[in-house]
Parts: sequence; C-alpha cells; structure tokens
Amino acid sequence: MTQDLSNELDQCMGLISAAPISDETRTYLTTQSMIYAQFLSDLEAGRLNPAHAEPDTISTMQELIGVFCSQVRDLLPAKAA
Repeated sequence: MTQDLSNELDQCMGLISAAPISDETRTYLTTQSMIYAQFLSDLEAGRLNPAHAEPDTISTMQELIGVFCSQVRDLLPAKAA
C-alpha cells in the first residue's frame, strides 16, 4: 500500500507543479506533499516502527495522504492547453 500511495503522491506533485495556481498556493501544496513524501519514505525504509507509534497513527497518516491526493485531483484547475 505504501508504494501505491507514493506513486499517487508523485502524480499529485506533478499536478501541483503544472496547475495554473498562485505561487503561494503552489508552495504550500508542495511543502505539504514533501512532508507526506518524507513520512512515506521513512515508513518504507523502516525508520518508523508501527510498534512504537500511537495506535492508528500510521494508518491515519496514510488516509490523510490519500485524501490530500484526492483533493488535489478534484480541486486543482487543469492546466490550460
């Protein structure tokens, strides 16, 4: 699941960079994406131990990343052709 989520986040980052949005919004969304990417990277590399996390923390973060990507796809205007 983590790899699928990483791929989905990569696609969202591409949409963010191509969207006709303000620089301020692009910076905010890119920063949020990078935070999520670091979380997924740490999880994939075993630097986050689910046994040491609060209950449901990892699954909640994965869910938040999925929601973020869905909102990026649904709400960002498409790049003008």
